[in-house]
Amino acid sequence: MLEKKCCICNDVLKINEYIVINNGKCICNSCMNNIACINKEINHNPVLFINASENKKESNTYIEKTKPVEIKVQLDQYIIGQEAAKKILAVATYNHLKRCEMNDAEIKKSNILLIGPTGSGKTYLVQMLAKILNVPFVIIQATSLTEAGYIGDDVEICVQRLLENAGGDVALAERGIIFIDEIDKLTATSSETKKQVGGKGVQQALLSLLDGIKVHVPSDTFSGKGKASMIEVDTTNILFICGGAFPEAESIIKKRLMGKNPVGFSSNLNPLGSVREDNLLLKVNNDDLKEFGLIPELLGRLPIIAPLEGVTIESLKRILTEPRNSIVSQYQRLFDYDSIKLNFEEEALEEIAVKAFSKGTGARSLRGILEELLLNLMYESPSKMDLNEIFITKEYVHGEADHAS
Repeated sequence: MLEKKCCICNDVLKINEYIVINNGKCICNSCMNNIACINKEINHNPVLFINASENKKESNTYIEKTKPVEIKVQLDQYIIGQEAAKKILAVATYNHLKRCEMNDAEIKKSNILLIGPTGSGKTYLVQMLAKILNVPFVIIQATSLTEAGYIGDDVEICVQRLLENAGGDVALAERGIIFIDEIDKLTATSSETKKQVGGKGVQQALLSLLDGIKVHVPSDTFSGKGKASMIEVDTTNILFICGGAFPEAESIIKKRLMGKNPVGFSSNLNPLGSVREDNLLLKVNNDDLKEFGLIPELLGRLPIIAPLEGVTIESLKRILTEPRNSIVSQYQRLFDYDSIKLNFEEEALEEIAVKAFSKGTGARSLRGILEELLLNLMYESPSKMDLNEIFITKEYVHGEADHAS
């Protein structure tokens, strides 16, 4: 009989002095204690990067845990579909972490532009990415930003809010992620932003911030004169991700593609396969975005473009149940608190997905539909002491049944 060995220190294991983890691997009690001490120290003094010149082996520890494959595997637990976008983000963030680790000024920063229809998961994807990387994160609406001299927030508010989310820790903030959403609404092309004051000026104001400058932002402490003291934050290693739906860009892309295929739009646009009209953003390029209204200087600072696919009925159905923190599982846990098991028939899930798809707002409409669907049940069921289980049927979703079975 083969002796069991610790998968970390390789010592022979003694009876009752080890634990079994994934895939049958074992860890001895001594290594478990060491891991616990390390975790306690990291939680007390979080450190993302170590100077490589001091200890090359130790400095790579964080990078080793965040290789592209590992990042995507973790994203897969929360995000359904969007395989290409997840792969692009995994590689981009890994390279960004390496650049920060290497501290090589000659390696320029590659910020990211996320493009996808409303409700395709742009914001959620970035939120999960920040969670995986364990870095501070902030979402800024591009439409809230104005040029200097106008009423509103100037672009440096992005850094100030990131610093706040980092608990005032400058070093931590300088390794964070700033997500500027609705960047498409800073263009005259967008029908929703024709009244936007200084959209092009805001784009220009963002340039130096994305490149890397030292920004002075107010702290929570005050000087003797009653004015807030200022803190210097360097944006050189802050990763900027801009996102937008770019709805009018689809017509620009279609026009370009049709120009290459005079026989008709149904011609072979992609040598690897056809492109659905609702996924035209997957074919976007810099020329399309310039025509849309993003200035070339801004596009030059967003070299990585990650397009997202529009949701389908099938993907919406999967989003309901498959992610690690799926919406259905959240409501099941709420009912379970009252000792009630909540079940959904497959046909019911299909109907919910159809309803969400018809609203045209993507995955974000799912929660609203479930709230409306489950309202009466959440109101009445906690008071029914003899109720142990609920089945949501297709008929109940359709409103053809007064109550769930």
